[in-house]
Amino acid sequence: PTPEGNQPGDDDQPDVHTVEEVVDEIGFGVFQVFISIFAGAIWLVEAFEVMILSILSAALKCDWDLSEFQEASITTVVFLGFMFGNPVWGVVADRFGRKRALLISLSWGFVFGLVSAFSPNYYTLLLFRGLLGFG
Repeated sequence: PTPEGNQPGDDDQPDVHTVEEVVDEIGFGVFQVFISIFAGAIWLVEAFEVMILSILSAALKCDWDLSEFQEASITTVVFLGFMFGNPVWGVVADRFGRKRALLISLSWGFVFGLVSAFSPNYYTLLLFRGLLGFG
């Protein structure tokens, strides 16, 4: 045998395990419950953000006398932010770690969600909602 314990001719490929095998091996404990709840809460907040767009845009159409195009743009700009922000945050997460990227992204979303509530006009609302989507 070689020093690593392999026989000559053994291939040097690492063992491959399925997710189910790994979970069975390490178990499902307090940390996994915490991560599941945390991820679920993030998913819930994102769902609220998307749902509020339909309420927000309809109300602002009346209050600010918006055209249908302008009303649709309030929703569109958030999804454009998602489209351009997701690749950026993926790179940030790969480079600096998922936890740090997630915390920065959540903080970003909180800040721009809050300031968009105080938007004085249509164009600043579009800017802040787009930046919210980016985060």
